[in-house]
Amino acid sequence: MIIGIDVDDTITDSWECVIPYYSRKFNIPEEILHKSKPYYDSVKDVISFEDYYKQTLPIYDEVSPNVNLLDHVKETIDKLYDMGYKVYFITSRGSDHTDPYGDTQVFLDRYHIRYDKIITHAVD
Repeated sequence: MIIGIDVDDTITDSWECVIPYYSRKFNIPEEILHKSKPYYDSVKDVISFEDYYKQTLPIYDEVSPNVNLLDHVKETIDKLYDMGYKVYFITSRGSDHTDPYGDTQVFLDRYHIRYDKIITHAVD
């Protein structure tokens, strides 16, 4: 059986890592962002989606390689492997990112996360 797992804010703390950048860029106190829904929903009253996307993409290229792995992720994935599952990591990181596949691979390898495949450019 194959298990598909998202990367950002599923096995990582991506939102928590971008909060300081969002706070400075959009002049929103970090305390509010900690309580808000992540990403565009937190700023939709002050910026269009198109402008948001253009302004925040560089943030993700800078922050993505440095996010933290959430507790128990490695142990859980190791157990899945031991049970015979194949693990695919799926991310919406795509062509607008500098190196979506490479960044994801480096991140997973840094934490010694076993996987069978990385799929980038996934969309809702």
